[in-house]
Order: sequence, then C-alpha cells, then structure tokens
Amino acid sequence: MKGYLLCPLSDVEKFCFYLHYFNNKSNGIVVSWEAAHQFSQLGHDVKVVTYGDLNFATPLPTQFNKLLGREFEGDEIAIYPDAVVNNPLNASKVSRFLLAKPYLLDGRQIEFGPNDFVFSYSKAVLDKPPYLTLLNPELLNLQAKYSTTKENQVLLYFGKVRFGALDIAPLKQLIRGFDNCRIITRTQPAEASQLYGELARSRLLISFDPLTNLGLEATLLDTPVLIADPIFKPQYEDFNFKLHGFFYSPEDFYSAQYEVRKANQEIQVHFNHQSEIVKKLIHEMVSHFQNIPPKNNQTFIDFINTSSQSFYENSWNKFPIFNILNFKFLMVYLIFCDCLKFYVALRTVYRAIIRPSRSLKKFFYSIVNLKEYKSSRVIGVHFQKSFQERLSLYLLLRKK
Repeated sequence: MKGYLLCPLSDVEKFCFYLHYFNNKSNGIVVSWEAAHQFSQLGHDVKVVTYGDLNFATPLPTQFNKLLGREFEGDEIAIYPDAVVNNPLNASKVSRFLLAKPYLLDGRQIEFGPNDFVFSYSKAVLDKPPYLTLLNPELLNLQAKYSTTKENQVLLYFGKVRFGALDIAPLKQLIRGFDNCRIITRTQPAEASQLYGELARSRLLISFDPLTNLGLEATLLDTPVLIADPIFKPQYEDFNFKLHGFFYSPEDFYSAQYEVRKANQEIQVHFNHQSEIVKKLIHEMVSHFQNIPPKNNQTFIDFINTSSQSFYENSWNKFPIFNILNFKFLMVYLIFCDCLKFYVALRTVYRAIIRPSRSLKKFFYSIVNLKEYKSSRVIGVHFQKSFQERLSLYLLLRKK
C-alpha cells in the first residue's frame, strides 16, 4: 500500500510477540496470535515466545507453528498484550497491544515505560489511534458453514460479567416471547460447532458480557445481539467499523433483525483493508524506534493512564469481573448478586484464606455440586436442559 511499503528485511526491525499459550475460547489470545501471523505474512522476521498454563491451552492452528521455536535475542521489538503488565523479556524496545481498557479485567496497572509504543484493538479500548482491529479470518465462513433455519429461541450469554451490573427486569418480557431460552457460558457448549449451531438457530443473543466478541460472531449468523450491560454503548456506536445488529433496549429488537443482515458485508469490507491496517501500524512502530533513544511517548501514556483510571472509577465503578466459565460459576454469581452487601467481606475472606488453600478452595466450589432436579418448568417456559442450566435460569428470571 502506498506510503507503507516495507523495506528489505535486512533494513527492518525484528519482532518478538510474548503471548499466552493459544486458546481458541479467548478472542484476545486469538487476535494476538493472528497479529503475529499477519506481521510474518508481510515478510517480517517474527517469533512468538509463549507463557501461561498449558492445561488451559487448545491445539495451535497449523499456520502459527512457524512462529515458534526461537528465543528472544534482545534486539527485537517486543510486543506484549495487555495481560502482561511488566517487561518480562527485559526488552529495550517495547510495544504494548491493549485489547481491553486497562484496570478492567483484574484492576492492575500496566507498567509503561516512557518510550513504549502503545496501540489498541479498537475505539472501545482507547479513543486515540493507532489501532489494530484484527478479526479471525474464519469469521468470513461462519454464515456459509453454519447457516440454518431460525427457531424461536433466545440465548443468554454469561462470560466476563460485572458485579452490580445485572439488571434482568427490563428483559423478562422479551425473553418470555420465545419458545425456548438457553444459557451459554465461556466453556459451554464445549465445541465451536455446537456454539455456532446454537447461535445460528437462535433469533436473539442477549449478552451480559460487555467485552465479548461473541456478539459480532452472532451477527455474522444473522442473529442480533442485545448488550444487556451497555457500559460501552458510546464506543460501540462509534466502533472502527459499523456493528450492525447490536442494540441496547428490548424495544429495538424488531429493527435489529433487519439491520443485522448487513453485518457480513461490513466485515468483508473490513477484511479487504486488514492488510493495509497492519502495514500502517508496522510503519508507525518501526518509525517510533528508529530514533536513538526511541521517541518519548510519555504524553500519550499519561493520557492512557488518566483516561483509563477515570473510566474505571467513574463509569465502571470499580466493579470486579466475574469470569463465568460454566454453570457452576454462573450459579455462584447469581447467588452473590442476591447477597451483594456481603460480597466485599466474602471477597476479602476468599483472597486471604480460601484462595491460598487448595482444600478450602475445593470445598468452596463443591457447594454448587447439587443433585439432579426433576422439574422442567421454569418461569412458565418449558426446558429440556441440564439441572445446572435450569437452576441458573430460575435464579436469573425470578429476580425483580
């Protein structure tokens, strides 16, 4: 692309991505690996150094295998996703890829250096460029692979949810208009084919996770998504591309069913420009580190820290994230929502006593291992589901 043509390989910087072991259930991890792949596809010398717990890894796609097998040498530009808050490679040239607003996921502050080059995933992370809004290429094939006849079904998605942000009352009437209601979590259904099949069959997805990429995937299957926690509504309405089929009030469901049909075309247009986006970012990153010492970026970093902390305190209200991996975690979350006054005390006890102790932690989770419950009628809707899903629906829909 004119203005961003790459120099010969010997004249450009090498890149080392420091990434968590691959996990296809985390869009942040998938996007980070895809970024490394895109850098290498443009002719750059790219390697990935991995970290994390292998027990949570999923099989690595074959196109990423070539990025492994080499260690950090010291002269590369090190690229850290935002989950890495320090500089574990002790690199002299550091780039940071912000995939979510700082503080939100775990309350930790990133230890920026004054010369760090910082870029974000989208306007929902920072309202100032540079951006690298990459999408998984497999999204282009979702509709062709999973499209099916719609059923009168609604899906409720719980992933990374905020304490204090659950408000089911405005949604009850909308939910009761469907013949079937299912709950999905970060690990249930277990297989991607099952998940996309549920999304394709459903007429609506209601997401209680304001950070998830699942809403975009649903719209590519012609399923509109109601964002139940509208904390990012202004940012999503001014996203890096139009989010067709996203809406925030039950009254807009009818129009969203028509708007969502534009989603695949919008994504195709974005994919057509994705290589240009990557080239532009690399050009800016390499230029930043061509100066000796590298360009001082403290003004931008101060803006990131100030704006992120303000959002965390004044908009997010410092609510902690509850990561709902399965129905057990969902039931605990719903029970905690009923006992929010006691949450702070319980959280303190958990962090100080239960979490350090494996036996106590095992007991803590065993309290939700309940026996099979025979009833299949919950709030007037018939379900043929697991006990845990039915109980979760009961706990959710009985709320005022």
